[in-house]
Amino acid sequence: MNSTSQFDLHPDADSLNAFAEQALCEPEREQIFAHLARCSRCRQVIYLAQQAAAGAETPAWIPATVPT
Repeated sequence: MNSTSQFDLHPDADSLNAFAEQALCEPEREQIFAHLARCSRCRQVIYLAQQAAAGAETPAWIPATVPT
């Protein structure tokens, strides 16, 4: 991961995947945590990666509320 703190720079896919698999050393993990604290896009990527690793199916769409 690039150590600069600009919002437009994100960890690469390998780093996010390693984070989701809890395979990072502590300094790298702390960098990812700091980034995730301010980046909802990367939080969503981590969430989806963890769901996929757990074998849960993630829907391709979210159904709208059905009026009663």
